[in-house]
Amino acid sequence: FNLLNFFFGLFVLPESLPLERRRAVDLRTLNPFRSLKHVIGLPTIRTLILVHVLLQLAGQTHPSIWTLYTRHRYGWSSAEVGFSLAVVGLLSAFAQGFLTGFSVKRLGERAVLTWGCLGEAVGFALFGLSVSGTMIYAVLVFSSIFWSMHPALQSLISREVPQEQQGELQGALMSLTSLTTIINPILMTTVFSLLSDPNGAVYFPGGPYILGSVLLFAAWILSLIWSKKCA
Repeated sequence: FNLLNFFFGLFVLPESLPLERRRAVDLRTLNPFRSLKHVIGLPTIRTLILVHVLLQLAGQTHPSIWTLYTRHRYGWSSAEVGFSLAVVGLLSAFAQGFLTGFSVKRLGERAVLTWGCLGEAVGFALFGLSVSGTMIYAVLVFSSIFWSMHPALQSLISREVPQEQQGELQGALMSLTSLTTIINPILMTTVFSLLSDPNGAVYFPGGPYILGSVLLFAAWILSLIWSKKCA
């Protein structure tokens, strides 16, 4: 599918940049590590890039342990896990299709980002502390209110980079996201394994979500620092 996407972009999609804004292709710029180094080195977005990494690293907790966690702690069946994921999909569609435009228009992107990081940090803590499956659904609804922070962050980062560097920026962001999808499952399943043994020294299966909450609180602090610099 990636290969098909490549050929579709190469032969079908029109170039969005006008001719005078295009850069000559340098084979050295096709090195993803060079692009990462260049983007991370931009002082105007360095803090936002770190916020992006923290959000993605915490956010990958759901796909890493959701099934393991809910089946272990609440005794959910496969059907119940599937139903919960369908609810997540509906809430995501509502948050991105309606709440994002509504909240950004009224609060602004910076406020949406900072409140979103804080709200998600609280939400993750509640995921880890919920004592019943019913509570999980209440937390999902609460948490979905803050999912607008992701497009808001994307917009804030994109605004700081010239048009001719947008492709390089998006590629670097996707590379960082891919790294978090490698790191998170290793980290969170290890934490879950250590804390979900009833006979272990510490039994707290919600530990991965508390760790995710800590990462999101760190993202909140960084977003506040960045927002105050821009004020």
